[in-house]
Amino acid sequence: MGKQKKSPAGKLSPAGKSTQAGALSPAMEASVQEKLLQNKKFSTIWKKHKYKYLMIAPFAIIFIVFTFLPVVISIILSLTSFDMVSAPEFTGFANYVKLIVYDPIFLTAVKNTLVFAIITGPISYIMCFLFAWVVNDLPRIPRAIMTLVFYAPSISGNAYLVWKLLFSSDTYGWENAVLLKLGI
Repeated sequence: MGKQKKSPAGKLSPAGKSTQAGALSPAMEASVQEKLLQNKKFSTIWKKHKYKYLMIAPFAIIFIVFTFLPVVISIILSLTSFDMVSAPEFTGFANYVKLIVYDPIFLTAVKNTLVFAIITGPISYIMCFLFAWVVNDLPRIPRAIMTLVFYAPSISGNAYLVWKLLFSSDTYGWENAVLLKLGI
């Protein structure tokens, strides 16, 4: 036999629910208990993970404001006729129909983009995988040299920008500005 709890009115019920007159119906009581459980789950989860959510919050806010919202707004504006002077007028998919049916340059651009993506995407992934595999199988010293050879172009571009920022030939370079102030 199931566990029985004593109700506030003193009567026993199989589920531990009150059997007194005027109580909520079983469906309403289940709904209320479910909402209480959800609130309890949320507060428990918030207390347990509050600092994680607070650490994610700056990125989430920046992502929503500068990536998600502009995309949503551009999708909405793409369904309107909008010249930035007058209020937007809803046109539905007429802009897309005009773009796909009547604009030959758009179709050429789509074709070029698909060809470029289909050819360069898989080829570049396969080549990167093969180079990494070959370099990983080399002995230690040649592997270090090959790693330098492959990474040097990406590193040198950033190094150039940093050195240019520091040592630009006029007062815009941070180090040169200090040296010019010192009279050197």
